[in-house]
Amino acid sequence: MINSQIPFNKLPLIDFRLAELSDATLSYANDAVRALDFLNGFLSGYDDELLADYSNNLLYTELKNSLELEGFPVSLQRIFEAENSENALQDELLSGIIEYHSKVLQIRQLHLDAIKPSGFRQLTKNADQFRERREHSIKSYFTNLTLYTAPVQSAVLQTLRQDLESYISNKNRLSSIIAGSIAHYQMRAMAPFNHFNGVCARTLHLQCLRVYGLDTISLPLSSEILQQKETYQALMRDAIQSGKLEAWHQFMTDVILAAAAKLPKQLKALSKLKKKLVEQIDKYTDYSMPSALAILVMKQPFIKVIDLVAALPCHRQTAATYLKHLVKMGILVEKQSGREKLYLNKELMDILSN
Repeated sequence: MINSQIPFNKLPLIDFRLAELSDATLSYANDAVRALDFLNGFLSGYDDELLADYSNNLLYTELKNSLELEGFPVSLQRIFEAENSENALQDELLSGIIEYHSKVLQIRQLHLDAIKPSGFRQLTKNADQFRERREHSIKSYFTNLTLYTAPVQSAVLQTLRQDLESYISNKNRLSSIIAGSIAHYQMRAMAPFNHFNGVCARTLHLQCLRVYGLDTISLPLSSEILQQKETYQALMRDAIQSGKLEAWHQFMTDVILAAAAKLPKQLKALSKLKKKLVEQIDKYTDYSMPSALAILVMKQPFIKVIDLVAALPCHRQTAATYLKHLVKMGILVEKQSGREKLYLNKELMDILSN
């Protein structure tokens, strides 16, 4: 059924979704449970002092891919440049991403208001407001045909929002790995916000996994979904039309499995690069602090003189000399951003961009 609105009675409240869970779905989800347990074990034994910085940077990658799924492609390099540039490149989309990234990191109690896309309010009018009677649809990526139109009745939206709010604010309800999959589906199907419902739904899924016990917020869900984005859309439509979420849960379980396998590889690549930089700086310079310099240029892709002055500490001229030397060694690339100079760790950016 294309270009049509699914009646409200095809979009049950979450209690009905929980009642629908079959033994096959729960059994299939056990694979993802084991994968996340392994990932948590890996993270708990990971001794790289930059782990928090790696996670924060990879969250930007996740948001970048999530926005691409919404039809807002943006360069990851420009995101990091905006974060480090004094003028933030004067771009509303970049400013929204940086604000939303900060908001996601600060979520302590899970509710819809915590994940609403308020950081993008300047980009799209009323983007941070809950939807009331405004039409929202999910479209095919390939044909741009509407696959599903969300409910628009105010009373229906209010009931669905209250139901989802109650569900995600109760930690006991999120004690299953399937809980995030249900929340993800229900939020996209009801579309509570005027815009960026997909980004918020994927953020919600990550937060549900954290409540469940995942030790990181940077699981690359959107990266994996992006590779199967048409299937992602079609399964939403099929589940809404049939009322059965079995295939949807299996798809999201496969996404979690792939993402849980990918994250350790990314972290190992980042640690390997840091070790390589320490060796290069130690071998080809007379600096007495190769480890400190390597850690600084690995914290985020762009660095500037003032960052070294604050961290080492040292004089501005000394910091500038260090950075220029690293440029000559090929470790950093100098870039003019407005009136200031930034220094890009291109190998770090390549890993974050995959």
